[in-house]
Formats: sequence, C-alpha cells, structure tokens
Amino acid sequence: MDAGPLSRLSATQIQQLQRVFFALDKDEDGLVSESDVAAVLRSIGKTDPQAAKAYGVTEPIDQTRFIAMMGERIGRVGDMSALIEAFESFDEKDQGVVEVAALREAINDPEALSNMLVPPFVDRSGKLFHYKKCTCVLTSYLSARDV
Repeated sequence: MDAGPLSRLSATQIQQLQRVFFALDKDEDGLVSESDVAAVLRSIGKTDPQAAKAYGVTEPIDQTRFIAMMGERIGRVGDMSALIEAFESFDEKDQGVVEVAALREAINDPEALSNMLVPPFVDRSGKLFHYKKCTCVLTSYLSARDV
C-alpha cells in the first residue's frame, strides 16, 4: 500500500480506525483475520461462513495495512461526496432528482450520460434523473469491489 491514503487521513480518523482495528482483533494477536471478522459477524447475527471473505479478509491484516485500506475507502467516499454535491447544485427543490435536460446541457459526453440515464435511475417519463439512487449504488459497488 502506498502512503497516499494515510497522508489524507486526519489524526482523529487514524485514532478512530485504530479503535475499529482493536475491536475487530478478537483474539488480540495484532492481526485482523478471517476468523476475527467471522466472530464479529456472528455477534451481529450473520452466520454465513463465507461472509468474512466477502469483506476482503482472506489473509491476516496488520494495523498499518488495515488503516491504509480504510484510508483508501475514505478517500473514495470523499470523491463520491463531491459528485453528490455537483448533482445537488442542480437540485433546486432538494428532492434527490435532477432534470435530464439540465444534465444533457451540463455534461457534453453522450456515452457517459447513456450509462447513467438507465431505468433504475430515470423516472418513467425519462425527464428526471434520481442522482441519490445512482450515487448510492455507485458507493456500494465501489465498496464491494474493493473489499
């Protein structure tokens, strides 16, 4: 892992991630392992033995690597916040939607628009883009992909 993600974290964020690490390290061996994550998941009612793998813990992770991994994710969430703010600037009524016509004027990339303006995110009339739904799905996808 490069130092980039760590350099973007505040001291408070690093301390919070350290606390999360220690909470996950159930056997207190200084590593978060698949069995540690499985124990935490069991404690909240998730009993699927493959669930820990879904969270990306296939080998033990030390504290530094854990913080770096989380730092990368925090950075991506920050990037997503900027995207949400950009959409919000078009959302005068704060309803989580933007007029497709306004997007077409602002974004001069037909290919990018065609990827965004699909049925789950556009109303039946084709006039409103539900940006909150879209950014929620993007955030979930990026988190799951990078786990």
